[in-house]
Amino acid sequence: GKMTAIAVDCHGKERGKTANRNGRPPAISAVAALKWATLSAQRLPREAGNSVGFSRRMPMQYRVSPKALDNSSAEEWQARVDLAAAHRLAFNQGFSEGIFNHLTFTVPGRSDRYYQIPFGTHWSEVTASCFMEVGYDGTRLAGEGEIERSAYCIHAPIHRLNARAAAVFHTHMPFASALARLEDQSILPIGQTELGTLMHTAYDDIYTGPAFDPAEGERLAEVIGDKTVLMMANHGVATVGNSVAEAYDRLYYVESRGPGA
Repeated sequence: GKMTAIAVDCHGKERGKTANRNGRPPAISAVAALKWATLSAQRLPREAGNSVGFSRRMPMQYRVSPKALDNSSAEEWQARVDLAAAHRLAFNQGFSEGIFNHLTFTVPGRSDRYYQIPFGTHWSEVTASCFMEVGYDGTRLAGEGEIERSAYCIHAPIHRLNARAAAVFHTHMPFASALARLEDQSILPIGQTELGTLMHTAYDDIYTGPAFDPAEGERLAEVIGDKTVLMMANHGVATVGNSVAEAYDRLYYVESRGPGA
């Protein structure tokens, strides 16, 4: 079912479970974790909020949102909620890199824009109402804040050119990034999870620095083709999906089977 609204506040103390003996989050399905992270917020009264488990860094709390944005449709609000949940969960699972990296999603029913957080927003603070709507031409069409240039140059072209890329997630996760820095960044077929991931993985072996031109996003869209995971040499990883949950699921399994996992 659909996830219910979350994440307007992030105050309170973390009382959740700790990571496993390797210091990594519990190995649960990313889709299940994403749903659980939002649904668990309903188990306590709204005033009390609810702590979400397996954070290993800083206090986090999720609250049920009192209402949707007045100018958002139900579908648009649900997309915002899901994308906010993905940012919060990615932070809890150690996938984020400060205020950098980007998780974006096309605005439902629109073919010219996508959701992006304002530059400078920490992933632990992302809320459903904070997203800007950014046009494929780089203009801010709704919301407030600064459009981070490299996010636009990578994500907008992939959204525009790839029919399967409603969600585009790009991170510098520790294990995936370590693999991307090797001379051979290939995922090896050493287990069923690795095999299932590498079958859907494309490799970009060219790195020319931060993306400040949409032409770079167009090039990456061509490289990823009909795959859903992109290993980016000397850089990081990107995943695409028809939904937030699909893109997050792929992101989770790339990192959970990375070097040292």
